[in-house]
Amino acid sequence: MTYKVFIDTNIIIDIWLKRESFFENAQKVILKIAEKNYIPHISGSSVTDLYYICKKGGMDKEVLRQNLKELMEIFEILIIDKESINNAISSDIKDFEDAVQIMACKKEKIDLILTRNKKDFKNEWIEIQTPPEFLVSTSKEEGLKSDYDEIDT
Repeated sequence: MTYKVFIDTNIIIDIWLKRESFFENAQKVILKIAEKNYIPHISGSSVTDLYYICKKGGMDKEVLRQNLKELMEIFEILIIDKESINNAISSDIKDFEDAVQIMACKKEKIDLILTRNKKDFKNEWIEIQTPPEFLVSTSKEEGLKSDYDEIDT
């Protein structure tokens, strides 16, 4: 069985802009996903958001384009279609952008959404975890003692 993971834009931004409080866990999450052969997904809108936010954050345009090329080699793109948008419009999810992504994740049968912003991704269909929670849960699956058991998310 393939395990599909949706990575919220903020986690990639944490890595690319090396956001001090979040960089290490975000990087470990991506490495763990690769190690477990999970299928990582981002949305098409995440790609444009990444470009815009990281460019404003001072990332060199050529470095940014190279990062996007590498991202496209590794990640699947979650399609945002009319059905997902209409379902988001009809949903009770307060953050519309996140509602659209949740509905697209539901349609694609995504198993897990990874984000630092769990409150906006609340839904009844897909598990939501923060990077520290993901690292703890994958360590427990492997029967390992985790350094993350005490991390405040």
